[in-house]
Amino acid sequence: AGRVLMLGQYSRCCRRNLRRNEKITQKVTGIHWAVRGSVGSAKSTTLKHQSRPSNIANMGTAIGLGAGFHISGMILPQKIWDFFSIPALYAGSWDPSLLITFGSALTTHAALYYLIMRYRNKPIFTDKFDIPSNSKVDWKLVSGAAVFGVGWAMTGFCPGPGFASLGRFELLPLVFCASSFTGFFIKEKIETGLSVRDYFNNDTLKYTLAVASTIAICGFVHMLGFYPTDTSNLEFIAWMPLIGGSLIGSSIAFGMYSNGQIIGNSGIIKGLITPTSENKNLRFTFLSALIGTEIVMQYILPLPAVAPNHIGMVILGGLLVGIGTSLGSGCTSGHGICGVSRFSIRSIVATAVFFLVAIVVTSFLTKSLMPNENEETE
Repeated sequence: AGRVLMLGQYSRCCRRNLRRNEKITQKVTGIHWAVRGSVGSAKSTTLKHQSRPSNIANMGTAIGLGAGFHISGMILPQKIWDFFSIPALYAGSWDPSLLITFGSALTTHAALYYLIMRYRNKPIFTDKFDIPSNSKVDWKLVSGAAVFGVGWAMTGFCPGPGFASLGRFELLPLVFCASSFTGFFIKEKIETGLSVRDYFNNDTLKYTLAVASTIAICGFVHMLGFYPTDTSNLEFIAWMPLIGGSLIGSSIAFGMYSNGQIIGNSGIIKGLITPTSENKNLRFTFLSALIGTEIVMQYILPLPAVAPNHIGMVILGGLLVGIGTSLGSGCTSGHGICGVSRFSIRSIVATAVFFLVAIVVTSFLTKSLMPNENEETE
């Protein structure tokens, strides 16, 4: 009887422990997928494959993008402002470089994308193509695109050219990149609800410090005086945005052909400081290749210095770019080129919103807040 009683108590104890462990497992699993769903909303920007050929292809994509940004002149904010500004259109100083770049990139990528989808069952280095299936147009998409449009107008930088411009060692790109990463962090920290200790796990902290060190090194080179000083305006030359845009579109298509991934610059780079993102080493390689390409391209095809702007404007605009692209799950590359070429409703709406907002805000700021492009940098 004593043995039966002891076995009964032991059985009840085991059942209680089992139920408790099941509850803990469900809670932890729920938190994991809640965080993963919010932080990794752009599934297409998750770099999952780490084979050496895949890494090389990823670096090749970044090099092609960096060269396209430079050749097209999209690395220069003044090109963006001269396109978005309605007063510039009436004054006869309107610059169509952004339109030509975007059009050639979109056309090139669309043609190559449909050829790839038609004749390839899978990418070269992965098992399948990772194509976003979400078609929902919600408040996050629209508000994120609008916030990004404001930041784009204020700074003249979108994420890809903005991060690549670190290779120019100029002050304003450094400020933009630092504030954009801060915007990424603010949005993800609020959405995940994680404590600072949980957010900056060992991997995230390591790559956050790597990003900060990269910006600091570029700042040190700036202090040494190794940056462009020619403040003359870059004249419109039709072949530059045409070739640069084609190079951007083909590089993004190459990313799909090789690794099966939608190349969204903001999503890839944001993942460096996102706790649940995968393969941060590939993301850091991507960022490093963008910066290194700009350093080389500035010697091959020198461009004038970035147009002067107010530091406060760049700080605020960079924050808005980081928050907006994170909230809206994309920018000009992920939504504007990849999404529109696939006729994604989400991307078409997002692209229309941030272009229209950028036009309105730039036109307002041109006459009221932004310094004249002919002013000397203080």
